[in-house]
Amino acid sequence: VNIIDNKWKPSYSSSVMLKGAVEHPMGVVTRRTGLRVDVIPAWERRREAVQPRRGSGNRRLYTDDDIRRLGLIRRTVEAGRQIGQVARLSNADLREYLSASRLQPPRLPGSVR
Repeated sequence: VNIIDNKWKPSYSSSVMLKGAVEHPMGVVTRRTGLRVDVIPAWERRREAVQPRRGSGNRRLYTDDDIRRLGLIRRTVEAGRQIGQVARLSNADLREYLSASRLQPPRLPGSVR
């Protein structure tokens, strides 16, 4: 957040405080989740993975919970599940899947489980 003349001015790469909750623009979300900037809106539109609030200029603003959820979904997809299978699961279900996938041996190309 840029501070000029004691006024808060959000920039495209800084977080904003609203009603006691911090909300983050896309740049912060991509850095914290490791997701590409084009992936996040696609997961929102097609899979309803998260539903960010829209700020001034219709910019998406994400909560810390949204960022944690996107990180869980990313790790679940990297562990072998398809986005369509996991986008609407609860965070608890995502964590459970990730815990279970750590206990299984890695899947080799061409192998069947």
